[in-house]
Amino acid sequence: MQKESIINKTDNRLHWVDVARGLAILCVILGHMGLENLNIFIFSFHMPLFFLIAGYFQKKQKPSIFIKQKAKSLLIPYLFTSVALILATQLNNIAKIIFHRDDAESTIYLFVEWVKAVFLGSGARKDFIFVKSDIAVGAIWFLLAMFLAQVLVNLLINKNKFGGGTLFIVLIAITGIVSSKFIWLPLSIQAGAAASIYVAVGQVYKMAEQGILSNLFKRKTVIISYSCMWILYLCVSYYFNNVLGLVAASYPLGLFDYIGSTAAVIVVLFVSYQIFDKIPLVNTFLAWFGKNSLIVLCFHLIELTALPFQSVIDFGLSIVGIDVFGLSVILTFIAKVLWCSLAIWIVNKSRVLRWVFNKNEVYKHVK
Repeated sequence: MQKESIINKTDNRLHWVDVARGLAILCVILGHMGLENLNIFIFSFHMPLFFLIAGYFQKKQKPSIFIKQKAKSLLIPYLFTSVALILATQLNNIAKIIFHRDDAESTIYLFVEWVKAVFLGSGARKDFIFVKSDIAVGAIWFLLAMFLAQVLVNLLINKNKFGGGTLFIVLIAITGIVSSKFIWLPLSIQAGAAASIYVAVGQVYKMAEQGILSNLFKRKTVIISYSCMWILYLCVSYYFNNVLGLVAASYPLGLFDYIGSTAAVIVVLFVSYQIFDKIPLVNTFLAWFGKNSLIVLCFHLIELTALPFQSVIDFGLSIVGIDVFGLSVILTFIAKVLWCSLAIWIVNKSRVLRWVFNKNEVYKHVK
């Protein structure tokens, strides 16, 4: 039996793809821990992978139906996480008032800024045209950018051929990147426009490989070429200290960023394809984590904003007098993963939260 056909019969998912998503979402968590030496490596593939996979599995649909489906699967989680962020930060601010570490005026200011951040929808940049903002909404920029990127690809790319629609996607991406150097628009419009290239590339791979990516993985010389391209891309990125930044539509190496990061994604997918049935315990966790990567992303942002794991762990280690290099980082990472795992469990137990995160394969069995 070919690996491509080894699926979970209850939800029709390819395990090795979920393993790749699991690796990528773990790297998202790791990438937010301030490890600058690792970030060039992590950023070279982790977000591009999600966009490319989305394109690979995207089916051409009537625009009105497609937009409705994507609004449900991406924008509802965005709104839920936004409300959770506002509530969490306000509870934190109220606690500061109670303990006389803050005042009501600054609390109101932060509330207004968070509401503004939600409506502006930027992951990092705050230099909006005509609008002043002191807070960025954070990691859920991805949901807005993915919505736009997938809608663009659905509208412009024909499911049967590589044609003029792809040229429009390229022009839209270039416009997003170039315009971001002069102005920054809300709702991660430029980030989504630039990332639409990856969704389109996913569609192209699906067309070229007749919908079976494993056909590509059987060509060893091709995989070696992709690996060499990724290594070259990393060497150039480290040499110039350039970090690929999809969140800000920042592609400092231009076309080479797209080529190098696409090669990186294919190599990560190939590795996941090769190992998914060889380390059962690890890959079961990775597949489960990857399958629930949307939940992980949203609750990771809540934790990143409102739960000071790093500070608590650092304080605890200082109390017991342990000063081991890297131990704080490892324990903090474990704590974050455990928090996200708990979130997955809670969402899957809650009928309302299953609906929020579009967990239809679970929700439809609830009586």
